[in-house]
Amino acid sequence: MAPAKIMKAVSVEWKDITSHSGWHDVEDNALLPITSVGFLMAQDKDNILISQSISPENSRVAESLLIPMSVVAKIRRLR
Repeated sequence: MAPAKIMKAVSVEWKDITSHSGWHDVEDNALLPITSVGFLMAQDKDNILISQSISPENSRVAESLLIPMSVVAKIRRLR
């Protein structure tokens, strides 16, 4: 995955998996809509990587999230 050249803030709308243990109704199984916000660190056809925090030198990151593009509904650049 190629790193992003400019660290831009993005909002990523995606669907997360759900899991149930024990007895439950079949209708209770649905992907959960999630919105995550962070700095775009890298993106390719398979994945997008965002991080909540970056160092001033952009050499270290914290709270990173790797999301498969197959579950991404929308990526929006933030100002």
